[in-house]
Amino acid sequence: MNDLKISIASGKGGTGKTTIAASLASIIPNSVYIDCDVEEPNGHLLLKPKINTEEFVSKLLPKIDPFKCTVCGNCVEVCEFNALINLKFEITLIDEMCHGCGACAYFCPEKAITEIEKPIGVIRRGITEDNIYFIDGLLNIGEVAAAPLIKAVKKKIPEGGTAPYNTAIGKGTSSYKKGIIAVKNEFYDSQIDNETTSYKKEIPKGRDDFDKNDFDNKIFSDNKSFLDNVKPESSSSEYFKTYIIDSPPGTSCSMVEAVIDSDYCVLVTESTPFGLNDLKLAMEVLKTIRVPFGVVINKYDDSYREMEKYLEESKTDLLLKIPFDRKYAVSYSKGILPLVLYPELRTDFFDLYETIKRMIGLEMGKVQSV
Repeated sequence: MNDLKISIASGKGGTGKTTIAASLASIIPNSVYIDCDVEEPNGHLLLKPKINTEEFVSKLLPKIDPFKCTVCGNCVEVCEFNALINLKFEITLIDEMCHGCGACAYFCPEKAITEIEKPIGVIRRGITEDNIYFIDGLLNIGEVAAAPLIKAVKKKIPEGGTAPYNTAIGKGTSSYKKGIIAVKNEFYDSQIDNETTSYKKEIPKGRDDFDKNDFDNKIFSDNKSFLDNVKPESSSSEYFKTYIIDSPPGTSCSMVEAVIDSDYCVLVTESTPFGLNDLKLAMEVLKTIRVPFGVVINKYDDSYREMEKYLEESKTDLLLKIPFDRKYAVSYSKGILPLVLYPELRTDFFDLYETIKRMIGLEMGKVQSV
């Protein structure tokens, strides 16, 4: 199976989109979490990654040479975002509206336009305790256009299933914790990812002469000698990564930029009239850009029947209903994913992931039959 890109979006804010996205990432092996809600990224509050790189991002703005410019207006005509204004005696730029596409410089007949960099935000990358590769973007305060930073964030998505899991095996990671638990239970049954294959190895029974340092060195430090002596559990053809893209709320161009190349989009809504209204808007956007989607109702209230009635009438897939429960709200308000404290939700999210994979398979089948 190829790598999967699953975006999580919502018509309105506050529906629990990031909680759903982070929960999915936490239960999927080899997942990569990308927080594209760059105006207010908060996935890190739930996943708690260790950030190891930060990269400042700039966009290109046109700089017009008044001595070369003839005020012909070509640049104004080709600007799709109305960032340039022809005042007849000069061309002026509204830099907040500029997306840095470079069309104005390309089409200037006098070559009077050069491009200069303007910082717009920062991209952070790291890894969580559970070996989720983490990427997010943080837009500078006062910056109006989020789409250029979102585009830059998505360019950092590892290609070809090779997310840099160089810190995935070692002390302090979930693999290490699983190893300690295994020792206590006289067996070792944790998976170790080595780019294309998962491995398992048993630890001999009898712990009296077992040396913890030896365990550390042989299992976690000397990966090569360990992997050379075990058998692969699955072939490389079965290995793939799942990318969870946490989209900005709403239906603006920043949301479109985040979800447009997804294999599938999960729309998160809530059992309220506002939730239904904004869900309809988001559905229309996804239909327009031809991204398949289904709906998760978070904070579900069975007394609000209009939501399910609409989904049934519009033949929209209802993927999951998460009850409106105070204990879930208390959990994520403390920065803890609800499925960590309430195991029943883990089953729900595993089922959700399997449903999404099945839906993606169906969509691919439709495309191939056309």
